[in-house]
Amino acid sequence: MSKQDRDVIAAILLMALSAFISYVSFTMPSRGDFTESPGIFPGLMGALLFLFAMILLVRAIHRGGRLKPGGPFRGLVPLFTSPENRPLLLGILFPGIFVLVAAPLIGFYYASALFLAAMFFLFERRWPRWVVPIVAAGVPAVLYLLFNQLFMLQIK
Repeated sequence: MSKQDRDVIAAILLMALSAFISYVSFTMPSRGDFTESPGIFPGLMGALLFLFAMILLVRAIHRGGRLKPGGPFRGLVPLFTSPENRPLLLGILFPGIFVLVAAPLIGFYYASALFLAAMFFLFERRWPRWVVPIVAAGVPAVLYLLFNQLFMLQIK
């Protein structure tokens, strides 16, 4: 499967995801005016993601990419087993684990420290390894001091 064919599949999946994000965020209950709705920012980001996915789709088709019948399913095994796709898949998996599992179970600050440690350890190669625990503990500590102590907002 060529890169352009993979881009066509990725663009279609991104368009579906962004449409879902926009739909869910724009149907959130508002507290007054539409601009005061909590879903305005995620909805606009979903719309922007949809726009960029459309650009990717047009660009991939222009370069010769196409969606072959049965082709996406034949390309799923190499997609998940290819070493070049491992950073992308981990970059999708780790935030999902952070949001859906770790933050509700152990709390935002501890989950953030674990998430940052894992992401920096796996993806950041320029920093020495001894910097990773300092950054992973320092960022949640700064967030705690800023939001809980200075702004008096409780993040759970």
